[in-house]
Amino acid sequence: SDIFKTFFFQETVLFCIVGVFLLVVVNMVFNKNERIEKSRIAFTGAAAHELKTPLAVTANLCECVIENILPEKNNEYISSIYDETRRMSKMVATLLRYNRINSVKVINKTKNNVSDIMKTELQKYDTLINDKGIAVETQIEDEVYINCNAELIELVIDNYLSNAIKHSDDNGVIRASVLGKRGKAVVSVYNKGKQISKENAKHIWEEFYREDKARNSKDNSTGMGLAICKNILERHNYKYGFKNIDNGVEFNFTAKQTK
Repeated sequence: SDIFKTFFFQETVLFCIVGVFLLVVVNMVFNKNERIEKSRIAFTGAAAHELKTPLAVTANLCECVIENILPEKNNEYISSIYDETRRMSKMVATLLRYNRINSVKVINKTKNNVSDIMKTELQKYDTLINDKGIAVETQIEDEVYINCNAELIELVIDNYLSNAIKHSDDNGVIRASVLGKRGKAVVSVYNKGKQISKENAKHIWEEFYREDKARNSKDNSTGMGLAICKNILERHNYKYGFKNIDNGVEFNFTAKQTK
């Protein structure tokens, strides 16, 4: 119907506007000195590249529906449009969050029990962990305090756990740990599974980097999770990294323990 066609035409225009808006937001992330300017240009290009495909797919599918090329496939087209919309929406939300973190000059920090943060974040994934039959091992001391922005450290731990679950096979193993060692709080998340190659290790903290592009496009990954973690942890002056151990991968960060 004409109403149906108008709706999808408007949606196509909206997605294009969102794409342009996102590029404007990305330009606000970096300051204009020579070193950061190069990073800004590369980041903007990467963001445009990431949006180019879903925008093109959405526009093409909308045209198919509007022109009623294959009426029997309209429901399939609409389903694909919905999937691409969700993907772009997640990417926009992630980049806006990334921009917000970068734009804050001073991060407000308070004394927080990082053990409680880890436990809370783990609970969020109970259903997904159970669905995949993943065994969860924990080594979490009751009270390990650090000086941090709780919301941002929650985001780091959430990303670590999300990645661990994502890269675990069904009936795999995840190990979450929060320990106090010699005045340091050591936080880590391990998953049994494919280890990270030396080549991928060079890029894993970069914006939009995805080791397995085919798999991550299906699971709606933005490729920004670890880049956001890096940004947050560096703003906190925490040491961070990952290592291949025990037939799997462990991501971690270390902070000064607060009494």
